[in-house]
Amino acid sequence: MGLFRVTLIILGLCVAVTIAGCRTAAPAEAAAQRLPEAVEWTFLKAKPDQREKLRAFIIANWFAMDERAVREGLMRSYRLLDSKTEEGPWDLAVEVEYFDERGYEGIKERFDAIRAEHVMQPIDGNVMRDLGAVVGSRRLYPAAHGGAGR
Repeated sequence: MGLFRVTLIILGLCVAVTIAGCRTAAPAEAAAQRLPEAVEWTFLKAKPDQREKLRAFIIANWFAMDERAVREGLMRSYRLLDSKTEEGPWDLAVEVEYFDERGYEGIKERFDAIRAEHVMQPIDGNVMRDLGAVVGSRRLYPAAHGGAGR
């Protein structure tokens, strides 16, 4: 078999593997490519001198459950935002993108199962009520998308 023929066979195999890989994206990867139907913001106010612990609590607990929800295709993404000020009605905000236009209500039953299996991770012995509180939430609906991959 000539070098040219071997090269063509290898090239053909590479193309076939690449095409097959594109068609069999993992569920979480395929879900991440879908656009959200609803975005929810949850606003939190930390108790005095507890902002960093509240941040750690959200990451260790809420985001552990949210990550599983992303893997199961219930949510597209989540992130923590910081007001970077001590003034104002809230300190931190959690943003979650949902595929269901009802937001959290649309996945509540399935998310309750995730929550039931989660083992609470206190931060220095503190749980949510010791660190701060949810002071509001808003559901928004994407009207236009921009940026890479959207």
